[in-house]
Amino acid sequence: MSSPTPTEDAPQIMDEAHYIPLMVIGTLTSTLSLLGSLCIIYMVSRDTRTKIVHRILFGMSVADCLTSACFLLMPYLIPSYIGLPGAVGSHASCSAIGFFFLASNKMGCIYNAFLSMYYYLVVVRNWREHDFRNRPQLEIVCHTCAIVTIVAIETTAVATQSINPSPMQNNLCIYAVSPWGCNNDNDECSRSNRTTLTIFLAISGVLYVSFSVAGFACTVLVWLHVRTTLKRSGQYRFENSIRPPAEESSTILHRMSSVANDTLRRISMTASSTASSEDPNDAKIRQVAMQAILYSLVCFQTIIWPLIVVTISSALTDADMEEVKLTPGFYVLKVMFWICYPLQGFLNFFVFTRPKVKRWREVEPNKSCLWIFRQVVACKTPTTNRYTGSRISTKHSRQFKVPVEQSKQQQQQQPQQSSEQEEEEEEEKPQQPQSEEDAYEDDAN
Repeated sequence: MSSPTPTEDAPQIMDEAHYIPLMVIGTLTSTLSLLGSLCIIYMVSRDTRTKIVHRILFGMSVADCLTSACFLLMPYLIPSYIGLPGAVGSHASCSAIGFFFLASNKMGCIYNAFLSMYYYLVVVRNWREHDFRNRPQLEIVCHTCAIVTIVAIETTAVATQSINPSPMQNNLCIYAVSPWGCNNDNDECSRSNRTTLTIFLAISGVLYVSFSVAGFACTVLVWLHVRTTLKRSGQYRFENSIRPPAEESSTILHRMSSVANDTLRRISMTASSTASSEDPNDAKIRQVAMQAILYSLVCFQTIIWPLIVVTISSALTDADMEEVKLTPGFYVLKVMFWICYPLQGFLNFFVFTRPKVKRWREVEPNKSCLWIFRQVVACKTPTTNRYTGSRISTKHSRQFKVPVEQSKQQQQQQPQQSSEQEEEEEEEKPQQPQSEEDAYEDDAN
């Protein structure tokens, strides 16, 4: 059977002057996103058995990897009869790459929503890892929705031949009819039909809207909770700072002038230092909340551009697409789509590593950003040395202890075999279980 061709009223393909820049931009952003997602997968793969947040991040990063790989390969796997530069595929290759592209997009949206729900439970409901282990239903629902349901939907789309080149963005294989511009479900459309296409678009819209709204709602609740908590904590510290000590209150009638002056001094000092002096627990809560907000913002900037493109495309007829598609305003919109949409994995990498980079920057302020990111990707963490109080890398902690012990032996000139054995035993001791005070810090990672 000959390859279908667009009808007379269907929009034509983009010319090379507009198409090649989009390919170059998409290749660059997709490569960056693929590298970022692979780094996240490498860093969280060690703790996927113990931390639910790392399992969610692992699934989200795998989905980002598939999306980035599809962006890299799709321009070459679309049907060659379309006539775009580099296109050597067929309808079979377009359906295959479109299956992974559409499935990975929906998976990433669902995992983002459940990541926001995770932060809501941790920050607002004060859940810990044992709470998630005691209630595995949440994680089961998460992976079932993200994998089983989405695979079933896209398999049905492939079976009904509903994944074809897009008439608006010609180098994307998404839900579309073929040939472009066909209106009659029985006669003109050789692949899928308008009714089936409308069903798949409606299902996708419901999934995107419901999970996106749920995720953003959880993020807003986290922000409101943290705002209220920090406000109350700051007010409590302020009231304690201006309250006179007990011994002063017993003789306050005799020293009214000194107490008044002291109170005014404390108020002025507190007003200038309240913002900088923050309780460690408040700082950890703020850090976890900031992670949740940043992940939601990355997800928002990813889905907003395709949402605008789909909305405009749905409002146009097939005849109007040809006039609108290459207008300067719509072309700028497509450029923003190809810049921002594939970048989710790349931006998630910076959000994921932000707390660790911050700690390394405090320890090694003179090191370059590249050096710090190398330590973070290599899963190295700074630790506090017990001899000097300074923070050093876990890799060099053993090397630092040896010269200190040797200098002590030379000064005291006494055998220290027993103390060395005790130190070796301490080094061989297993790590103590994590306290509840450090839970927020790990949740931010």
